[in-house]
Amino acid sequence: MVFYCLVRNDQTNTVHARTIYLIEIFLIQVFFAFSEIIIGLLNLRFSSFIYYIAIGIICSILAYLLVNKKYNKGRGQEVVQKYSELISRRKVLLVLLGISLFIVAFIFLILNGMLMSYLFSLHE
Repeated sequence: MVFYCLVRNDQTNTVHARTIYLIEIFLIQVFFAFSEIIIGLLNLRFSSFIYYIAIGIICSILAYLLVNKKYNKGRGQEVVQKYSELISRRKVLLVLLGISLFIVAFIFLILNGMLMSYLFSLHE
């Protein structure tokens, strides 16, 4: 519902697809942040950035599969119909919450990168 409020309805019937895209971006950031912690804990030092790109692709595929399994078009319409009054009353609050979620996910990604670097330094 929060991500739905971030998408503007431009009468092209793409609200659901754009909402799914926002959810996938959010989940990719969160999954990659957790993978950074795992890499740091296991002390996996890669000599090439190709491995990090591969991990990013795996996170993208995982987010895609999770979103497509849980959030189909019927489920999206159900959420919109169920919360339509709440959405109209508190849309500004929900938009701010959605933007905040993206900012927090990005900061979480950066902080976990720093944590990964710290965990690498512990193993030296």
